[in-house]
Amino acid sequence: MYNVGIYGGSFNPLHQGHVRCIIEAANQCRELHIIISCGINRNEIEPRIRYRWIYQLTKHIGNVRIHFLEDEVATKIAYTKEYWHQDAQKVKSMIGKPIDVVFCGSDYDENSYWKQCYEESELYIIERNGISSTEVRKNPYDHWDSIPNVVRPYFTKKVLIIGGESTGKSTLTINLANYYNKTERY
Repeated sequence: MYNVGIYGGSFNPLHQGHVRCIIEAANQCRELHIIISCGINRNEIEPRIRYRWIYQLTKHIGNVRIHFLEDEVATKIAYTKEYWHQDAQKVKSMIGKPIDVVFCGSDYDENSYWKQCYEESELYIIERNGISSTEVRKNPYDHWDSIPNVVRPYFTKKVLIIGGESTGKSTLTINLANYYNKTERY
């Protein structure tokens, strides 16, 4: 068992691959620090929303701490090795103790940011089964089974039907719910 571990990402959005990594990582260390990368100049899901998703998934575990790491680059491509090392120092300062292990998903490799910036830590790669936030963002409905229940309301389409009394709103709501295989709410 490790003492201190970290697992980071943008979680933009959180998906089942992340959930698998979080659970596996939390079970292997006394403290797991989850680092949410927030690009303040990029069009990302609001950090508070991503925090809530992770909190809802981990609040029962007990050994998980969640942190924000902000950067100002406009695109992930502009995120250079200099930024990597600066941000790694910020993370190390946030945690304030030696990091024994860095957990990352299988979308990273031995030459990733994590290995280069946390050389003193073991790198532990967890299989994510090819799930990608980028692909989920492109079309969440094509990847619905990869989206955790706690995240699904963010992508759920809502329809408001208004009209006068006795104009068929209730019947229309039931028919639409049946047609689209959804639940109706009044």
